[in-house]
Amino acid sequence: MVDLKTGAILAAVYLVPFLILMPPDSTNSPGAVFLWFLYPVVAGILLLVTAIVAWKVFDIDFLPWGLALIVGAPLLTMLLSPIFSLMWGFYIVPTMVVFLVGATQG
Repeated sequence: MVDLKTGAILAAVYLVPFLILMPPDSTNSPGAVFLWFLYPVVAGILLLVTAIVAWKVFDIDFLPWGLALIVGAPLLTMLLSPIFSLMWGFYIVPTMVVFLVGATQG
């Protein structure tokens, strides 16, 4: 069963704070190279929070789906970095992974 509402809520739990903390304009500035190391850290923290919300609120199993969010989404972002730039990948790829996990498991 596909539950798009759960997927959208979980995607918003990840994406909205990420957009607030790391706005897209920062990827175009010359000083963005200094922020590069913050993107994986902030994404990892938000994915952990999203996995906990999915586990506690939507009763999505932490094993394996929470770990898929925490470990799989950043790895998939790194693997797809030749397609997306790495900074833009942290906006797109984890959001889609969170949405798909929420929609299929919620």
